[in-house]
Amino acid sequence: MSEDERERRYRKDEEESSEEEEEIDDEEFERRRNLLRQRAKQKREDEEVMDVEEEKSDGESEEESSEYEEYTDSEEEVGPRLKPVFVRKRDRITIQEKEREEIKQRELEVDTIPTFT
Repeated sequence: MSEDERERRYRKDEEESSEEEEEIDDEEFERRRNLLRQRAKQKREDEEVMDVEEEKSDGESEEESSEYEEYTDSEEEVGPRLKPVFVRKRDRITIQEKEREEIKQRELEVDTIPTFT
């Protein structure tokens, strides 16, 4: 090989290596850029989530206080709350039937009271 050929190959190798370095630099630059974008995006999302959670906690505390006020304002519910109990249909007494029974009882009482004449 002549000295000219070696020099050409050397220059050619240098050009290729410099192109490869530029490609590596560009790839590294893009990789870092994407990484920074992802971090920034994640940070924004985290801040949004925190804002939403703060709003929820603020809303819940307001709701809790209003529920408490509603519960304490009610004076009708002084006694303990009872569970519903199943009663068979034939054993049920409606309000109307109860009133009829009371009227019958009164009539019977009136009829059974002896009159002094």
